[in-house]
Amino acid sequence: MKSFDEKRREFLQVASALGMSAALGGYSIQTNAEGHRVLNARSHLKLASLDPGYMVGGSEITIQWALMPRLANFTFEGGALGWAPSDFVSHLSQPDGTHIDYTLKPGLQWSNGYGELTSDDVKYSFERMLESEWKGDWSALDHVEVKD
Repeated sequence: MKSFDEKRREFLQVASALGMSAALGGYSIQTNAEGHRVLNARSHLKLASLDPGYMVGGSEITIQWALMPRLANFTFEGGALGWAPSDFVSHLSQPDGTHIDYTLKPGLQWSNGYGELTSDDVKYSFERMLESEWKGDWSALDHVEVKD
């Protein structure tokens, strides 16, 4: 008979494999919120941060992929890794090697009544990394322009 710890370990291995398959296979594991409902999640580890700019890794990455919206989803078509607009973006393109254009769909709300997500919020989330302890990882980013 297997102990609880062995069954738990097997469950976590299968869950991790399914999560990675979904992420790499181009399928979003994100669930869109319905109305004002709250999603409660449980983790076997203490999380250091859910801030995408300062997360450490491991289970934090899995939780972020499940809970947080993003501009693009990974695709894997014809043997090539690529990207496509997420459910929150109506337009996403890369007109040249240094620009990415996107248009947010209207209606994406911050939790707890903080209003609608704007392109200025996206700009802030990227540009704040240029002044952080992780700025070396963001050296390719010069600036973000908001057009609308």
